[in-house]
Amino acid sequence: MRILPVMLIFLIMAMTLHAQTDDAVLSIDTVADMVQIGELRGFDSAVNSLTFTANSQFIIAGGDDTSLRVWDIASKTETQTLFPHNSYIKAVALSPDGTTLATASWDRQVLIYSVADDGFLIQTNTLSGYMSVINQVAFLTDDKIVFSVGDGSLVLVDLSNPSEQTVVEAGALYITALDVISSPTGSLIAVTTGFPDDSLWVYDADDLQNPRQVKSLSTRGRTTITFSPIVADERLLLAMAGNGQGVALWDISASAEAELPDEPFNFASTRESVLWYTDLAFSPDGTLLFMAYTPETVMVYDVSNPSEAIELLTFNNDSGIQAIAVSPDGRMIATGHEDGVIRLWGIDG
Repeated sequence: MRILPVMLIFLIMAMTLHAQTDDAVLSIDTVADMVQIGELRGFDSAVNSLTFTANSQFIIAGGDDTSLRVWDIASKTETQTLFPHNSYIKAVALSPDGTTLATASWDRQVLIYSVADDGFLIQTNTLSGYMSVINQVAFLTDDKIVFSVGDGSLVLVDLSNPSEQTVVEAGALYITALDVISSPTGSLIAVTTGFPDDSLWVYDADDLQNPRQVKSLSTRGRTTITFSPIVADERLLLAMAGNGQGVALWDISASAEAELPDEPFNFASTRESVLWYTDLAFSPDGTLLFMAYTPETVMVYDVSNPSEAIELLTFNNDSGIQAIAVSPDGRMIATGHEDGVIRLWGIDG
């Protein structure tokens, strides 16, 4: 397969997806007009993870107070509150079709819910019996999930037959970050591992015993990773961050047969000193990268020219940001904060 230059990939992506998302508010041309458009309150402590529903009308979030909450975005009202876990909820994930939710907790459980069109959640399954805390969970397909257990293992579960599970040892004492991407040729799982390995691994979901490893850059202190949407020629970006050394960007192939690059092609960094990057998110068309970092800031980068990332806008707050999500319709972002507040950002009016 011929590898296109990164610049050409993103020019193709920008031209192709612009025609498909003419109504999306957040773009390279409009992002500088973003302002805070609302707040969602209810948590007693930090918001650890959040997601928009598939119709972009509701937000679902989990936090340190062990609650799982749903808000109607238009009215800014909380529509449902559950306390399904016995400890911190560290991650929430929505299936690609938007009908199923998974939550991961330090109570060593993953819970599964059905999601109605109005955001209403009904718990349908419990996955338990694991030896350590669970920090991350993601959907590979509408009925398959993967999550990390605190003993350094990955667990894959087919929700249609949850008693049959595949467990893979990641070669480290713990996993610090996880993300997935699906394509017509299969699903990829990216994980960063901690001591003693400190590496970035990319697994083909159909061949978990032979992961691809990025060896040139230590992942020590890197605690968030995210895939961009897949673009021309099955190419995509993988972004990784954590400590204040900037955001590493890899241009990789979704094909399991392709070699990983030896090193990142670019580092996106901020103009000010950064203590920690807490979360990353790409816009649905892949042209914007949102970077949440300490001190209490979100920065937006134009990645259509990733060799020269351009700072577009900075949002400052008075509470640390734990999580960030972009709405599927591309019209807003949400940030979850240490003070328990979810803040909404978009184009006012």
